[in-house]
Amino acid sequence: MREQFPYFEKSPLNSDLERPIYLDNAATTQKLRTVIERTCEFYSNEYATVNRSSYPLANRASRYYEEVRQLTADLINAESSAEVIFTSGATQSLNIVASGLCASQLNGSKLVILESEHHANLLPWQQLCKRHDLNLCVIKLAEQGTWTQEQENNLLNAIDEDTAIVAMAHVSNLLGNIYPVEKVCIKARRMKALSIIDGTQAIAHLHVDVKAIGCDCYVFSSHKMYGPTGLGILYCRFSLAENLYPSQFGGEMITDVTFEAFDMQPPPLKFETGTGNIAAIIGFKPAVLFLAQHIANIIEHERALYEYALAKICQIQGVQVLGNRDNSIGIISFIVDSYSIVDIANALYQQNIACRVGTHCAIPLMKGLGLDNCIRLSIGCYNNEADIDEFSSALANAIALNNDKISTDQDLNQSSLVDYTLRELTLATKVLRASSWDNKHRQLLLASKQLSILDVDSCNADAEVLGCETQVWILRKNGLYQAQAKSKIIKGILAILFEKADSLSNDSLLTFDFFDYLHSLGLAKYFSSGRKDGISNAIKRIKDLA
Repeated sequence: MREQFPYFEKSPLNSDLERPIYLDNAATTQKLRTVIERTCEFYSNEYATVNRSSYPLANRASRYYEEVRQLTADLINAESSAEVIFTSGATQSLNIVASGLCASQLNGSKLVILESEHHANLLPWQQLCKRHDLNLCVIKLAEQGTWTQEQENNLLNAIDEDTAIVAMAHVSNLLGNIYPVEKVCIKARRMKALSIIDGTQAIAHLHVDVKAIGCDCYVFSSHKMYGPTGLGILYCRFSLAENLYPSQFGGEMITDVTFEAFDMQPPPLKFETGTGNIAAIIGFKPAVLFLAQHIANIIEHERALYEYALAKICQIQGVQVLGNRDNSIGIISFIVDSYSIVDIANALYQQNIACRVGTHCAIPLMKGLGLDNCIRLSIGCYNNEADIDEFSSALANAIALNNDKISTDQDLNQSSLVDYTLRELTLATKVLRASSWDNKHRQLLLASKQLSILDVDSCNADAEVLGCETQVWILRKNGLYQAQAKSKIIKGILAILFEKADSLSNDSLLTFDFFDYLHSLGLAKYFSSGRKDGISNAIKRIKDLA
């Protein structure tokens, strides 16, 4: 299947360009060649608006558009294409349902969710609970994010006659756990509760049959199933969709309008106001056909590769895998004992590995697990054993590179003072002279040892710098900058910033371009968008304290 994705070909503009080992498929997937070609063909030769004009070009576009709706209905075994609503993404799909339900449709005072829900399947329901005075019932996971028979029993027992809605993922985006949605929907239906299933992480990795699941709604996104971005699907049982009030109003969702009122189209059109993402919908067809044809082989291939990856990663000392090892799709999230996971991830990035570090839009779950962040590897249909070998080798290298007897937790309980004004710019010079990424990484680790460490009592809200990938605190005491961070790489960068700041007069410091300075030292690769925002805030704090 790999040959069907242009990403894995060498760039025609630069044959030496090495593309990353792509293992971030839970975030988004690479695109099928047929998806790219179909989208370009539509834009180049067939573009027109849909469901409005009746000239031949528009009629053809409308026919293509509705054909994709029917193919999508067939893919998930919906009763009718009228139950398939095009949206901008799974997030909008969930918001349409949550904002469109009225009190008369809620047969209870409780809404049940899982602790592991993505923010997109939590925040809309928080708002609904506030509007309708519902109680949010959260089913906790077991140790390290596992789902056991006890959790299943707790969930099923929580769904009772007082339950209005059950909203849960088919598969956890952070853990990969596959949840028993069929059993849940049976119980919900018996209790006259609505069942809303977030299928975003399931649709490209499992066979999805909404009739067999028995849910009222099922949502997913095109971009996570090898299709275009900017397109989501809301499957909504027709009788529910008829009574669901739209959250947006405008052209083409109406049958008649006066200055006082309007009459709405039936589903799905009453939810598709304005001009939709027509090209994405047309380009979605090859992705739907691809999954319809290959899903059985994909499931088999990804299961074997997941087991291979799990075995390789678990051989590495200190790795702790989160979530279930069985009954999971190809997602492996983990931490490494006694190491800053941000530093490990940064070393992976420098070795050309594309994976994700962070809270993965599941902050309540991470807090429940007592973790700041974790690394997530996620498999797609095009990955192979060579990708996993590269990843496991890079992970072992990253751990070896970051090896240090002093852990971050120990550092948090120590304080030290370094007077940067008493020395030349030795830290920056060493980083500048380090030619390879691993040598620069080592120099940042060494620089972290030269940071003036802020005492633990001073690591409070007043000193905290927000927006970083990990917690950071900065103060100035007795004319000296001090800081603390849960990442040695960030500590090293802060030490270099402090060193430079203390070499400048106050007037010069306020106008100095610290970002340009870090770039001149060859540290640009260390700034993800999240870390760049954090470093910007740290620089602002340094200037504010001058």
